[in-house]
Amino acid sequence: MFRFTSLPIFVAITLGQFSFAADKEVLHVGVPWSLFPDVPPTHLKLVNQPVKDTLQYHTGYVTEVTNRSSALKVAEDIDAGKVQLGVFLGHEFAWAKQQYPDLEPLLLAVQSPCEVKAVFLVRENAKATRLSEFKDARFARAHLLRDYANLYLEKSQAEELKGSFTRVEKTTNAHNAIHKVIDGEADIALVEFAAWKYFQKLYPGRAQNVKVLQQSEAFPPTVIAYKKNALSDTMKHRIREGLLAAEQTTKGHTMIRVIEIERFETVPSDFDKRLELVNQAYPCERVNERLVREK
Repeated sequence: MFRFTSLPIFVAITLGQFSFAADKEVLHVGVPWSLFPDVPPTHLKLVNQPVKDTLQYHTGYVTEVTNRSSALKVAEDIDAGKVQLGVFLGHEFAWAKQQYPDLEPLLLAVQSPCEVKAVFLVRENAKATRLSEFKDARFARAHLLRDYANLYLEKSQAEELKGSFTRVEKTTNAHNAIHKVIDGEADIALVEFAAWKYFQKLYPGRAQNVKVLQQSEAFPPTVIAYKKNALSDTMKHRIREGLLAAEQTTKGHTMIRVIEIERFETVPSDFDKRLELVNQAYPCERVNERLVREK
């Protein structure tokens, strides 16, 4: 969600030229750097623009986006009333909600495919069936993995390899990592599930030469959150209904695709359980390592 690996600058500029019927009231939104893992800080204002335009166009509120170094800092700003909304990776929302229990999910931002997970891929004829058998193998991974994939990698190495892969090669992207496995230049690769599905679509023939060794549990999708009782019912309704309708118009469809969103969804009744499972699998102690980075 909200990833801009190869976003053309002209797209952001073009969307920024849309006219909006906005109220005088300003909607302040906090966005952590973790949503843009491959964007340098100097370019954050540029990638903020499509996020700002999407919210502003579909809610009617003048929107201002503020970047923070961590999801926990966004949660802190929401709790203090400095911003009204925050955008969180699903697992970071689970952690932040433990620190700030008044955080409430307003909507989910769903990608396609909707499964947020990571997969270990090996050659189709590989005889090994457990990750522990690959410790000394040649491991390929994209230079930049989304945070949930890194979490799964760290957990898998600690619990199954009892250490790290001894031979690691970082590639420019996930597809190159898969190609290395197919071509015999690597024995195993870790990629995001969405990247694997796209690879199968682009290279159906070559994709038959690899298989999934194992995969992570499903992580929650990206969350748009607010502080309990901090938003009026009118504002919550307007934001929720506006974003839920985004995919139904040509312009809205285009705008959310720029930020790599398939659609916005209401929060399911079992969402608290999903957050609990994340906290069990990836304990909140990691907050100090991954969320608190701002001096």
